[in-house]
Amino acid sequence: MEYILTADGSKKIDSYCIENLKIPSAVLMERAAYSVYEKLFVKECMGADNFKNASFTFIAGVGNNGGDALCLARIMFQKKFNVNVYIAGDMNKLSTDNKLQAEILENIGVKIENIDTEEKVTDIKFGNVIVDGIFGISLNREVKGLYKKVIEKINESKKYVIALDVPSGLNATSGSVCGESVKADITFTFGYIKSGLILCKGKDYSGKIIKTDIGFDKKALDNLILTENTVYMGITKDDLKNKLPKRLETGNKGSYGKLKIIAGSEKMSGAAYLSSFAAMKSGIGMAYVYTHKNNLSILKTLIPEGIIDDYENEFEINESDVVLIGPGLSVNEKSKELVEKVLDKKCFAVIDADGINIIAKYNLQKKLHEKTVITPHIKEMERLKNSGNKNEKNVEYIRENILKVAIEFAKEYNCVVVLKDSTTVISDRDSTYINLSGNSGMASAGSGDVLAGILGAMLIQTLDVKNAAVLSAFIHGLAGDLKAMELSKESLMASDIIYGLSDVFKIKK
Repeated sequence: MEYILTADGSKKIDSYCIENLKIPSAVLMERAAYSVYEKLFVKECMGADNFKNASFTFIAGVGNNGGDALCLARIMFQKKFNVNVYIAGDMNKLSTDNKLQAEILENIGVKIENIDTEEKVTDIKFGNVIVDGIFGISLNREVKGLYKKVIEKINESKKYVIALDVPSGLNATSGSVCGESVKADITFTFGYIKSGLILCKGKDYSGKIIKTDIGFDKKALDNLILTENTVYMGITKDDLKNKLPKRLETGNKGSYGKLKIIAGSEKMSGAAYLSSFAAMKSGIGMAYVYTHKNNLSILKTLIPEGIIDDYENEFEINESDVVLIGPGLSVNEKSKELVEKVLDKKCFAVIDADGINIIAKYNLQKKLHEKTVITPHIKEMERLKNSGNKNEKNVEYIRENILKVAIEFAKEYNCVVVLKDSTTVISDRDSTYINLSGNSGMASAGSGDVLAGILGAMLIQTLDVKNAAVLSAFIHGLAGDLKAMELSKESLMASDIIYGLSDVFKIKK
């Protein structure tokens, strides 16, 4: 299990260590700097050979993130690396620990250049590698003036950039850019991953994210978990063995569930195929697929293992069923009738794509319940939030506040929300997860249909809406990651993700 912290959560961890455990802040700073030095020359970064003759330019701010940079500069200077050091801002405003690090540097013979006006920005001379320590996790205002100029100069340099904890200018909680942000090649983040590194625009600015151990005591995290909305969870590959549904050697097709899938309109057979095929490749016993009559022939050919029928024909949905509804369904009176039929039965249900659009158009949110999982992407969530002409939230707001929006919607309507963006957030009334798998190659048509099929399969095998949602998002992303390694992100298609599922399920063996 991986813990992911907001800026506020990170500050509370620091404070607990300093105030309750009596670990001096200077000690934490020293640990942070050494943790970066220890990781810097391993293969997952640039590797020792690439750094051997490099010159390092450190650009520090006046706060404690600047102190981290100065501390690292001192360590590297003492290890005989070529370093030059700049402090951007008013030196009279140095934090206590930053001032200490500056004094130590000067005492051992390292000259510090002060960049305190916009005119002096042109004086900065970059080495092969830039270490960014201007702003840390506390930044919550727009970057302007001197700091904006410095960040622009860093980005224009095209040098290799290392960010400490978070890239300067990136909101550590939301991942939004505060006017201007450093674009790092690699970000060393201290103790725990910060949510802003992986949400919103975070991935584009953070580069490769490497978590370093600076010795935070587990008591600090345990104390923080009691604080609402400051720490989130994400499962990892190591968790799969314990979380994937177990298969009985004596089981039969009935042991693994009979999923009902309502998908595909007159011109959208592909969505029905992808969701159904993904479900069948994810461990279910049987799939009953109800679709538009025009799709019957092609689906019977493509999915001979499924039971395919016309959704215009009468079919039963019972409270004990598990249903996936929505992929490629279209928004019309018939599809509205089908969605209401599923919601009114209060069965376990995954509601995806046009199922969500129907809920938004006809204002059916109050029919959601604790056994439903909805899987909106950002635009679909905008429709849900603004149905009934409320004009409440736009796409940009939702993207920058994805955690808040998912949590609030899950609590208001007592359902599980899988809010999809470049990083997916999963929330119910009690807890929130951030998905740690997936890649940009999965941003293609049909990928959401595949996720819906996996989720239907996990739900029927576990009958646990939250865990099924968390597990499915990770499986979907991991299958995409494995196939992207084989095929490339550019060549990845939704159907490839399905063929990556077998490699994911082998992990538990």
